[in-house]
Amino acid sequence: MIKKLKQFGFAILLSSLIISCSDDDSDDFVACAAEAESGYVTQVSEEKSDVYTSIVINATPNQVWEVLTDFEKMPNWSSTFKGLEGDVRDGGQINALFLTQGQVIGFPHALIYDEGVSYGWSDEIITIPGIVDNHFYTIENCGSEVLFVQTDEFTGNNENIPAFGLANAVLEGYQTFNKELKEEVERRFN
Repeated sequence: MIKKLKQFGFAILLSSLIISCSDDDSDDFVACAAEAESGYVTQVSEEKSDVYTSIVINATPNQVWEVLTDFEKMPNWSSTFKGLEGDVRDGGQINALFLTQGQVIGFPHALIYDEGVSYGWSDEIITIPGIVDNHFYTIENCGSEVLFVQTDEFTGNNENIPAFGLANAVLEGYQTFNKELKEEVERRFN
C-alpha cells in the first residue's frame, strides 16, 4: 500500500511538473535555450526561400526594443542594417537602409509595426522586380533573456537573382546584425 501511495505521489508530482512546464514562460525558456544562436536558409520551392536567424540577448524586452528602434544611433553600431527613415508606424511608408556594396541604399517599403514586439515589411523589392521581401525583426520574452529573431521570406521570380540565391546572400549580414545588436544592448544595459 505504501509503495502504491509513493507511486501515486510521484505520478502527481510528475503531472504537475509537466503542466507547469507547459506554461507560456516555460515553453519560451525551452525555445530560447535551444535557439541560442541560429541561422539557416530553407529553399521551400523554386520561387520561395526562407531565412531564419536568432540570438539570445541578456536583457529585457523593453531594453532590446529600445535599441532596435533607436534609428538615429543604429548606424553607429550596426555595420549592415542602418535603420529606417520615414513614417515609422504601422502602415507608414519608410526606407529600410542597408549598407550594400559600400554604400547605404534605402529600400522603400510599407512598414508593418507592432510596438514592443516586431516590425518589418512584406512587399516587392523595387530594385529586384518580381521578388517579394517578407522581412521581420521580432523579440520574444524568455524569462530573464530575450530571443531576437530576424526572418525573411523571398518569393517570386527574377531572371537575375533567384529567391534562393538572394536568401543565401543576406544570411551572413543578418547574423552579423544580430550579433551587433546583442553587443550593443548588453553594453548599454549590463
